[in-house]
Amino acid sequence: GAAAVALVGTLAVGALAAWRVGSGPVADLAPDRAVVTVEGVARTDPLVRTGQFGDYATVRVHVSEVIGRGQSWQVRTPLLIVAGGNQAVGGWRPVIVGSTVRVTGRLETAERGSDVAAVLRVRTGPDVRAPPGRSLLAVERVRAGLRAAVADRPPEPRALVPALVLGDTSAITDDLRQSFQTTGLTHLTAVSGANL
Repeated sequence: GAAAVALVGTLAVGALAAWRVGSGPVADLAPDRAVVTVEGVARTDPLVRTGQFGDYATVRVHVSEVIGRGQSWQVRTPLLIVAGGNQAVGGWRPVIVGSTVRVTGRLETAERGSDVAAVLRVRTGPDVRAPPGRSLLAVERVRAGLRAAVADRPPEPRALVPALVLGDTSAITDDLRQSFQTTGLTHLTAVSGANL
C-alpha cells in the first residue's frame, strides 16, 4: 500500500520534471534551430574541452528570459550553452557560478532524456549582467585560493585537488575523467562529507 503510493508519487514527480524541461518556448524553438537571445544564471563552471575543431566551452544556465522571432518569454528553463571558437571560449572562461549572463546563439534540440530543454550554440562570450550574490562570491574566493595553492603542481594533481575538495571539476581533462569512470571512482569528485 504505502510503497505503491510512494512509487506513484515518485513517478509523477519525475514525469512532471521531464514535462517542464521538454515543454515551453525553448523546447518549441529548438527543432527549428531558431536564433535567440537568452538571459539567465550560470549554474556550472565553464568546462573547456578540446574537440575535433578546437576548444569549446560548456556551461549550464537556468534561463529566465528568451527573445526570438519578434517575441519575448519569461521562463524557468535549464539550457546547455556550447561556446565554440577561441574568442567565445576566452569570454566564457572567467564566468563565475551564479553570474547573470545574456548571450545570442542558435538553439538545437537536446538529446533524448537530457535534463536541459535545449542546447544553445554561441560564437561569442557572454554579456555578464550581474555578478553572483555575496555568498557565491565568498565561495569563489575560497576556490580561487585553493587553485592558487596547487598552481605549481603538474596538471592532474592541479585539477584533482579542487575536484576532490570543492567539487570544482572545471580543470579535469577528458582523459582524467575517463580514468575516473573506468575505475568507478567518479563519485569522489562530488562534494560530500562522506566522500571526503
